[in-house]
Amino acid sequence: MSGFTRSTLSGYPWVTKPELQASFDLSFAEIEEMQKRLNRLVKNANLAVDGKLGSKKPRALEDWQRANGQTIDGGPTRQNLEKLRQAA
Repeated sequence: MSGFTRSTLSGYPWVTKPELQASFDLSFAEIEEMQKRLNRLVKNANLAVDGKLGSKKPRALEDWQRANGQTIDGGPTRQNLEKLRQAA
């Protein structure tokens, strides 16, 4: 898996591209804002607004990106948050 980083968090393995991992620098409040916006914009997102990066958020973000012709990465990035701000 060239170009990918493997790590373990809470005993669960995950793999991500390094350039995406570096951009996951949103604050607690910004993650909450992203969750609120995704709940408004994505049907059946049902995200907990808790400021944590949960397993449902990437899918909700990918659904929104797909529906709006965006590059689908599902990453909690500042760029994606800005796009969500512009949409709502």
